[in-house]
Amino acid sequence: WNETFENKVTKPNKSLGLVIRLMDEFIEKKQVDKQKVYISGLSMGGMGTFEMLFRRPDMFAAATPICGSGNSHVAYTYASKVPLWIFHGADDKVVSPKHSFEMANAIIASGGSPKLTLYENTGHGSWTNAFAEKDFLKWIHSNSKYIEPEVFIAGGGTLKDWAHLKKYHENNEELKKISDPNRVVFMGNSITEGWSYFSKDFFIDNPFVNRGIGGQTTPQMLVRFRPDVVDLNPKSVVIMAGINDIAGNTGPITIENTAQNIISMAEIALANNISVYICSTLPAIDFPWSPGLEPAPKVVKLNNILKNYCLKNGVTYVDYYASMADSKGGLKVPEYTAANDLVHPNLAGYKVMEKIILSSLKL
Repeated sequence: WNETFENKVTKPNKSLGLVIRLMDEFIEKKQVDKQKVYISGLSMGGMGTFEMLFRRPDMFAAATPICGSGNSHVAYTYASKVPLWIFHGADDKVVSPKHSFEMANAIIASGGSPKLTLYENTGHGSWTNAFAEKDFLKWIHSNSKYIEPEVFIAGGGTLKDWAHLKKYHENNEELKKISDPNRVVFMGNSITEGWSYFSKDFFIDNPFVNRGIGGQTTPQMLVRFRPDVVDLNPKSVVIMAGINDIAGNTGPITIENTAQNIISMAEIALANNISVYICSTLPAIDFPWSPGLEPAPKVVKLNNILKNYCLKNGVTYVDYYASMADSKGGLKVPEYTAANDLVHPNLAGYKVMEKIILSSLKL
């Protein structure tokens, strides 16, 4: 189990680190069906289950945390990706059942549909009841991780939806039927996507469209920029990207290349008479899913390139960084992020960002 649950450290301890390494290596073996990898744990293991969902949200086809707890602030990173069946004893005096309720509520608020079973007159040993559920194994094995199928193309070779063009396709088709002269599209990664989970009214009360996709890098965003932004005919686009490039989510990339991708998105928008707001990449002192990369100075370098481009080309630069960074170049803890997250803002962090972007948009 990882002490990050108690907000004490940001990296997995030695034991959890070895478990993660073992899982990552084992899942690559040909005997493993990658569409049917499941995780379950009881008590401290239930806590570890939530932690592993946060650290490896794309690995698991289903999860069954039993009498555990987790960090509700990061539930949105896996809520819509992994089916969960949560179990707890109503009379548990070791780990209060309120924690399972909190996690279930956070997952629902983030677009998930968890099952929650509470056992009356049952203490901490609720795993006995859970394992006795006649549909326990049936439910687990009924879930399969969707893997984008390979599409064979003429002349040989295959093609996958690498940029996740399908994610917003249906909604884009509907929006294109509706004319809105004040529409603003927010393009980004999980920080942008999570904004709607933490502050739904921000996108409901304003003419804003959220086009964030968790985990994405700027090459992926550049590929989907036309269907997810230009084709919606917005008045403006707010671009916030780059942190996943620094984390190496889709492979090595230089800071200069990352900046060029963001600038390319801006120039595509300008060519289509769309006003551009380039946002600073948020501060980060480390990545829980990829520790040790020392992102803080790289974020500063990227932001300087973006700011200089904006100054030279009359594009609005939106500076979140100055208001949200601590003295070491990280996102302020616990003011604006949890100590076991370090990358994604909490509600207070998003409120700071809202004030800044609304001022820039003059809304």
